[in-house]
Amino acid sequence: MIEVFYPKRFPVTLVRFTEFALDHLRMRNLKDRTIIIKYVENIEDDLFGMAYGDKELCEIYIARKTIDEPITMRDRMGTIAHELVHARQYFNGNLSEKNGITIWKKQQYYEYDYTCAPWEVEALQIETQVMEIYDNFGSAFRYK
Repeated sequence: MIEVFYPKRFPVTLVRFTEFALDHLRMRNLKDRTIIIKYVENIEDDLFGMAYGDKELCEIYIARKTIDEPITMRDRMGTIAHELVHARQYFNGNLSEKNGITIWKKQQYYEYDYTCAPWEVEALQIETQVMEIYDNFGSAFRYK
């Protein structure tokens, strides 16, 4: 079973949402996999989140605010869903990095437009699906 380590002071709402997303991404029963979530003030380049990983371990960073303003709870949830998709991509070997080069399904990407990168397109699509499912059926986990 997958292990998830949450930071101290990680809001209960986000823990519950993460568990909800893990179920819907069918990641709960992955064996010998670990996710470490880090809850940080902000992330370089004003990102909401980021993930680094390999086939066994993924570190996910979730920002509380951008340079200008706090990130809403809903946006943090969407970011968690998005970054969990990247964790799954790392775990199944579709996404990796080597010497600063991103590798997606055995194809190397030296330079790419973030919005068009296939791993980002997939993560955004699945993030949207998870949020729609949550909005329709996740009333037990509602955020405030």
